[in-house]
Order: sequence, then C-alpha cells, then structure tokens
Amino acid sequence: MKYVCTHCERVSPDGNLWCVEQVCLAEAKPLVFDTGDDIGDIEIVRRLGITRTAAFYEAKRGEDRLIVKVAHNAPAAQEKLKHEAKVFLMLAAKKQHPNLPVLVSPYKLANVGERPYGKVAFGNETKYYLVFEYVPGEFLADQLKSQAQPWYNHAAWTTMQLADAVAFMHDNGFLHLNLNPSGVFIRTDRDGYPRPLLFDLGFPPELSAYAESISGVGYTAPDLLRPSAQAVRATDVYGLASLFYETLAGQAAYPSKARTVENVRKDVLAGTAPKLKRTDLPVPTKPEHRDTMQFLADAMSPRTENRQQDIPTFAHEIRRLYGDAPAERKPRRWTRRTTIIAIALGTLVMILLQLLSAFLA
Repeated sequence: MKYVCTHCERVSPDGNLWCVEQVCLAEAKPLVFDTGDDIGDIEIVRRLGITRTAAFYEAKRGEDRLIVKVAHNAPAAQEKLKHEAKVFLMLAAKKQHPNLPVLVSPYKLANVGERPYGKVAFGNETKYYLVFEYVPGEFLADQLKSQAQPWYNHAAWTTMQLADAVAFMHDNGFLHLNLNPSGVFIRTDRDGYPRPLLFDLGFPPELSAYAESISGVGYTAPDLLRPSAQAVRATDVYGLASLFYETLAGQAAYPSKARTVENVRKDVLAGTAPKLKRTDLPVPTKPEHRDTMQFLADAMSPRTENRQQDIPTFAHEIRRLYGDAPAERKPRRWTRRTTIIAIALGTLVMILLQLLSAFLA
C-alpha cells in the first residue's frame, strides 16, 4: 500500500506528502493499493484513476475482470460511496441505463441487492468499496491530458449521453452534484465513437457542506459555495455545462493548479470563466436557435435562475447544433437461424467439392 496526493496524484510509500493546495486530502494520507494487493477475494491488477474521494482499480476475482472503486478514509468520502451504492441499486431496479456501469456484489456468494458495497480492513483502516463489471476504456480526465480538445462532435455527443444519465437520476429523485472529468469513464465503440459511463453518482444534498472538498472548488457549482448552499436540478446543468466547456476549450473553466483556493472560489462565484474562442463550431440554422457560446454562458451562470432549469432543456440546445450521437452497432448474434444457414452452406460446399473431384477423376 502507498499514500497518494489527490490533488497532484503524487504517490509516496512512506507517507511524507506535501501539496500546494492547503485543503488537499493528502494531509489525511489516503491509502492506495498496489498491484497484487487483495480486497477480500478480489485481486488488484492496476490503478485506473484517483479522485478526491476514491480510487479506481482494474481487478479480478477468479477469471472475472472487474472495476473496483474504493473510498478514501475521510467520513464524507465513505458516506458518499454508501450513497452511490443505494443510488446504483435503485436506478438498476428501474432499468440498466446504457451510460451507467453494472454494479455487482462485492462478495462472490452474496446478492448485490443485499450487499451493494463491501467493507474490509486494510492496515489500520476500514475500506468501503463498490464492484462493477469490467469495461475497457479510460477516465475522461486522463483522456483530456493526452487530447485536450477532442473533436467537437465527440465532446457534444459525450455530454448529451451523460445528460441522459443525469436526467434519469433526476427522474428518480436523485441529484448528482459532482460532475467532472474524473468520474466519467469513456468506452469507445467499434466505430470509434465515445460511449461515456458515470462511475461517480455524486453525493446527497445533505453533504453539500463538503461539496468543495469532494469536487474541488473549480468543479463546484456556485450554488454550493455560498453559505446558504441549496442544491437544485440547475446545479447539475452547471456541472454538465462545465464539463462540455472543458472539452471544447481544452482546459477547465476554473483551473486550480498554481492558484489559491480563495482566488478560484472568487472567480467561480463571479462567473468569470473565459469565453470560448473557437470559430469552427456549428452555427445555428434557425433564428430561434442559439450558438454554443450563448447557451453555455447561460448554463454556467453563477445564478441558478439564469440557467436552463433542467437537463433535457440544456441537452436539447446541444442537440439542435450537433445532432444525436450515432446509434451504436451491436455485435452480431449467432442465432439458431444463422447456425442452420451455416450448416447448409457447409454441406453444399462439401457436395460441390465431391462432385468436382469426381468430374476431374
């Protein structure tokens, strides 16, 4: 096991950590696992990503590949993970949304409905964790490090698919409140299109007082930074808009590295994100449609009443300019009819070969 700085992602084997951010969880020395470490009957294969509240790993249980999310030791991080387990279960009971990962039991012989999250002692800490079916891909935060500005259509389609997942949460009585690239996992389909998965389902409104430490001030909606924090659906409109902005601009709306927390917080509350300077984005074809700069400015307003008031309204503005993401081609299924056809064709080929051999003889 090692210790990690959740701000700069430095890893230290001896616990001697220092971070430029005063409120960084590095001072709380969150533990991360190494390749070969065990969580119950699950073996860690490699680390996939780190957020302020959890670490993600590729893992295996027997022959099954898995993705495991382990909460840091801070009480707010652990309560957040327990909340996510409840939300994943309740949403899956409605339907398995294509932009949400599949939650599985943390224990091989247990039912996921009865034991949605696991608990294990590791060192001197109690670790809480979630287990998901394995999906190939990488987190958007890492993808943006290698390609800061993906194709604008990919950025729009990613945002719209995430919007559909967040709207599904809203329809079932949950807010997200923690939308940022570190919790978005990108799977690429067979045609090269992004298919995002929300591996982070945010936190309940009662943890709003911890929003800044959970998300980082640059990714926290102004609504949650004010003394009288109040989370509403438009809070998630802000989160989605900030994510879309970052993929278009090539940097976060409010970068925090090498800046004091106080200065970043001041900018977020004032809504001083730089305007997008791109001339290649689609232009409206109808007078009643707005361009990207206009509807993003509203969605990222520090005042909730100036934003689109729900996720579908915001997503519709993107859809009018960028269109829907292409439908994903499903792998061809080997059906009984396919088997019969294959056998018939094979038999026909054998007969033709025998006839040909007889003729040549």
